[in-house]
Amino acid sequence: MLEQSLDGVEALLLVGGPAGCGKTTIAQTIVDAPGQFELPASCPLPFHRTDWKSLEAKHFREGTVIVEFATNKLNDPVQLQKISDFIDGLQKAAPIMGTYVSVIDRKTLLRRYFQRMTAWHFLHAGKWKSLSRYLLAGGSDDFGIAAWNRLLDSKSLARQAWPISRRAGRVQ
Repeated sequence: MLEQSLDGVEALLLVGGPAGCGKTTIAQTIVDAPGQFELPASCPLPFHRTDWKSLEAKHFREGTVIVEFATNKLNDPVQLQKISDFIDGLQKAAPIMGTYVSVIDRKTLLRRYFQRMTAWHFLHAGKWKSLSRYLLAGGSDDFGIAAWNRLLDSKSLARQAWPISRRAGRVQ
C-alpha cells in the first residue's frame, strides 16, 4: 500500500512531536515556501505533507513528502510497534533524507492546543482526552519524545530539531 501512495516520491522527511506542537503548521509553511528553510539538498521539489495515519489514502507522484507523527501515545508498546512497522515500510518505499523531533514545554503546548480547538473539537472526546493527558501527565514534558528518539535510534535515523531553521538572510 505504501509503495502505491509514494510511487515516484524521491525523498521523505519524518517529523515527530506531540499533537498541537506545530508540526503541521511548519510543514505547510515548508510546502508553500521550501526555499526559505535549511532542508537537505537531496530533497527535490515539490514538497507535500501528510500525517502517517492518512498517508496510505493519498497518492504522491513526485518530490518530497513530509510525514508527521504525533508522539503522544508512543509510550504505549502497541502504538510504538505500529509506528515502527510503518517507518520500516516507509524505508522500503522511498529514501528517508531527514528525521526531526519537536520538543515543546507543557505550558506552551497547552496554550497552542487549546487555541487551535474549534467549536467542533470541543465536542470531540479524543481532543478532551489529549488535553487532559497534557494537563495530568505527572509533570513530565516528554509527551512520547523519548520513545520517538529511541525509535529513530533503533533504525539508525539521525534526528535534528523541528522547527528547522530558516535560511540566513530571510525575514523570519
